[in-house]
Amino acid sequence: MNLSSVFRRISASTAVMVVASLVALAQGSHAAERRLEMPVTEASPMADQLEAYRWHFLKAEAANGQEQTEFGVPTDWPRAMQMGFSEKGYGGIHVCNSIGWKYTLQEGNGIRFHEFNSTVMACGSSGEQSPNSPNDIMGLEERVGRLLNMVRSFALTLADESTPPRLTLAFADGSRWMFSGTPTVRTQYGDNKQHLLFEVAAERQTCDEEAADVPQECIRVREVRWDTPNRSDPMHNARMNQLTLNAQEMFTGKMDWSSVAAFSYTGPWQLLPVNAIDGFKHHPGSRTFEYVDKYQLRNQSKGAPDVAYVHRERMAPRSAP
Repeated sequence: MNLSSVFRRISASTAVMVVASLVALAQGSHAAERRLEMPVTEASPMADQLEAYRWHFLKAEAANGQEQTEFGVPTDWPRAMQMGFSEKGYGGIHVCNSIGWKYTLQEGNGIRFHEFNSTVMACGSSGEQSPNSPNDIMGLEERVGRLLNMVRSFALTLADESTPPRLTLAFADGSRWMFSGTPTVRTQYGDNKQHLLFEVAAERQTCDEEAADVPQECIRVREVRWDTPNRSDPMHNARMNQLTLNAQEMFTGKMDWSSVAAFSYTGPWQLLPVNAIDGFKHHPGSRTFEYVDKYQLRNQSKGAPDVAYVHRERMAPRSAP
């Protein structure tokens, strides 16, 4: 049975749900140590425990305990295989494509995946190559796809002081997949967020020298907005301007900075530590516009920051590093 017999092409609306369930998986984390805004405990419903983490593939074992190396990600593939669950009963795993499903919890740690769907794009070789050979990411995806509808149960252990959360999926043939968990963006920062567009200055600046024993570098950012064409929806306006800017850049090979000067609102420039925007890496000399979520934190210790920023994606220029 090949992958195409297991999955169907997904509609645009279903694709959004699948991608949404996996957004947290693609986020890098530069966040400083802080309390979780939405912590889970042993007393939390099992669905909440599954959904609270993004699950990074560790290894696969056959029923006899022998490691199944054919499920390892090819050595030249840049991303690890990761899985996640959403609060609406959806799940997904990212190999080459994003493969999604609905899941149902059953008595005694039983679990079933059903109503599968997948994005459809070619990422590497498959077929005649040996398992786990370089660029055989599509072959790996087929092997993963054949097993997903055979998931039967799971075991989940929450984190302690020295060990991250662990998840084991057991299949009908007795084989097992092991995962290590890291908190999702929602678990880390909660739901109280605001969508912003930041202009990030090209050059860094020394942070407040009086606030630290050793001077640190900061990035300069400010919020920017356009009020047209829809005054009540600045993010929609930003997307409309993004289409124009990206088209200009594609046809001329450069960013037309003069066309972005007519902002309806520009906030004050502020200094943020270089790693203050979770998932964003600043390259000195690169001026960019970035979509960012600003979270108001309510579960932090006294004196800790009550605001966090999480990078969503770049608006422009697309060619910036």
